[in-house]
Amino acid sequence: MGLFDDQLKTRLEQDRESFADALEALGESVTGKAAVTGKNGSLEDAVHEILTWFGAKAPEPPGLMDDFNDRLDYMLNPTGIRRRTVKLDGTWWRKAAGPMLAYTAEGGAVALLPRRFGGYAWRDPANRRTVRASVKTTGILTGEAVCFYRPLPLRALTLRDLFLFAVQSVDRWDLTLFLLAGLLASLFGTVVPLVTQILFATVIPMGGMENLAPVGMLAVGALFSLALVGLTKSLAVDRIAQKVRLAVENAAMSRLLSLPAQFFRTHNAGELQNRVDALTQMCALLGDTVLTGVINGVFSIVYLFLIRALAPALFGPTAVILLAQLTVMIAGVLAKAHAARKRLHIAADLNGLVFRLFSGIQKIKLAGAEQRAFSKWARCYAENAALLYNPPLLLRIQPVLSALIALGGSILLYSSAAKSGMQTAGYMAFASAYGLVNGAMLSLASMTEGLAALRPLAELAEPIMKAVPETGGNKKQIHRMSGGVELANLSFRYSHDAPWILDHINLKIRPGQYVAIVGKTGCGKSTLMRLLLGFETPVSGAVYYDNRDLQTLDLPALRRNIGVVLQQSRLFAGDIYSNIAISAPWLTMDEAWEAAKLAGMDEDIKKMPMGMYTLIGEGGGALSGGQRQRLMIARAIASKPKILMFDEATSALDNITQRIVSDSLGQLRCTRIVIAHRLSTIRQCDRILVLDGGKIVEDGAYDELITAKGLFAELVRRQTLDMAPL
Repeated sequence: MGLFDDQLKTRLEQDRESFADALEALGESVTGKAAVTGKNGSLEDAVHEILTWFGAKAPEPPGLMDDFNDRLDYMLNPTGIRRRTVKLDGTWWRKAAGPMLAYTAEGGAVALLPRRFGGYAWRDPANRRTVRASVKTTGILTGEAVCFYRPLPLRALTLRDLFLFAVQSVDRWDLTLFLLAGLLASLFGTVVPLVTQILFATVIPMGGMENLAPVGMLAVGALFSLALVGLTKSLAVDRIAQKVRLAVENAAMSRLLSLPAQFFRTHNAGELQNRVDALTQMCALLGDTVLTGVINGVFSIVYLFLIRALAPALFGPTAVILLAQLTVMIAGVLAKAHAARKRLHIAADLNGLVFRLFSGIQKIKLAGAEQRAFSKWARCYAENAALLYNPPLLLRIQPVLSALIALGGSILLYSSAAKSGMQTAGYMAFASAYGLVNGAMLSLASMTEGLAALRPLAELAEPIMKAVPETGGNKKQIHRMSGGVELANLSFRYSHDAPWILDHINLKIRPGQYVAIVGKTGCGKSTLMRLLLGFETPVSGAVYYDNRDLQTLDLPALRRNIGVVLQQSRLFAGDIYSNIAISAPWLTMDEAWEAAKLAGMDEDIKKMPMGMYTLIGEGGGALSGGQRQRLMIARAIASKPKILMFDEATSALDNITQRIVSDSLGQLRCTRIVIAHRLSTIRQCDRILVLDGGKIVEDGAYDELITAKGLFAELVRRQTLDMAPL
């Protein structure tokens, strides 16, 4: 009857949830969403405005979900959009970037959206009028807002995706200003050759000063306008570059955090830093260097038409010179790309090696292996230095080739002008136009470094680009759990030719049960927990939470309902309170003390000089092994999850502290799944599962398994000091 009762209870809870959602939808259809929420402006309306700005859609949160953060997470998780809280102080609308969510003094939620040509505006929830952010109107809002960041597409990425993302990160005003400034710069640039022609064809031959003043004023005006437009274009380019870099850095880090756990198994931290930097640099190049370079190149075509009009005889030689310069430039790009490809991969390996050496510096010193460590670093660095300081021959002679082309081009132009009988005025006008074309070519040449790095950067960032994030898609989000877990015919191995770690396991854990998993070393206990957390994908079978397949669930949302302490869990640099509350940002100080008490850590914290605000280093180096474990246990139970999973979480605790933690776990009203090596710590468990050979060979309470005198009894016997038969 127990199994039937659990299924009935779960079904009734799901029916109540579905009924509540249906009632809310029915109410919205009659009275409108604002009437249902009871606010001047609903959170859902404001968030939907922001998501529309991003070009995304979000599901409606369930009506029984009241917490602001929970509702916001429920709507944002499928889109991959990240958020953080910011202060609205001073003239924030002039400095902010991207849409924001804020509240009015009356409590209505509003979407602060960037205007097309600068500034911010929002829709007043009371009268539905658009309000522009200014000194007079900003007092309507409270002092805080939630800022949102556009994610990269939640799929495998291509260069086209990165280019579109970079373009979408730029405001229309900045792009319009840049295009307008570029067009005006080209038009004002054409005035200089025309003025030069007038000066040498008319003013100088006439010898009169009365004609010099208007022509001089025209030339000065054109040059001043050209300088002003050039400054405007430079500022627009700088704004575009900064906005693209800001958006890309946030999106790249967000994507890295969203990747599945399997991805990090084959990449170390130092290497990942280089790969993330490569992704950031590539997007910046696509959105800044390539975009501005292409547009500048298009506008520079005007000067070629001007040369054809002013000096038709010199148009052919000019085209030959430009083609030669372009050929050398392309050859340099290819050579740089080949060298950069090798250098970037070696640099990634070098960074990974340095990170590993620094991480294991204590072991290196204990082993007296400093010289071997340096030798290993030096060999890797030598390869990088060889490519950096000894580039290919073409790159070393490229400046000489460019100078020779310039010299030969000048000779060709002089001889062509002499043969065609060109007048002085015409040649001086041509020289001015040719100088503008050369300036555009120099600008294009400055892009070659970025263009050369584009393909190598893409190859370096390819693992991050091709990996698909866990978030997004049509995954169902978990906002309420009863704690039921089921494994159905679950099998797993790490590769197709490796032995089976788990072989057709079937298991059902009822909500609230206290279950221990034991077995010999290497029997698959930790692997089973990784499968439960979605860190690994089963070869066959499935994992179910509350009768819902894990593969159909949003994994980050699921894990927020689970408190976990793994063997590799670490503490973060900061104070003790921040470490406890990292998975529950809303946690009050009293709740943090309660979690510390349940973990048996409260008395230790009280003895510390700054209590909860005592600072600890990364990994908790100032704490003992037992204190670190208890602090991680406090972090796991702080959010009051429906499921707790511990993998050897109490191995460093003494017997007294172990007893405190065991008693606390026994009193919790949630599902508890623990992996234990010290078998005396699991006497209070409702069930003990014994793994062997990839299968569950025993299942029962502690006393039952001891009486059965099977594998579990043998494991206990080995840990008994007197080795007496049980």
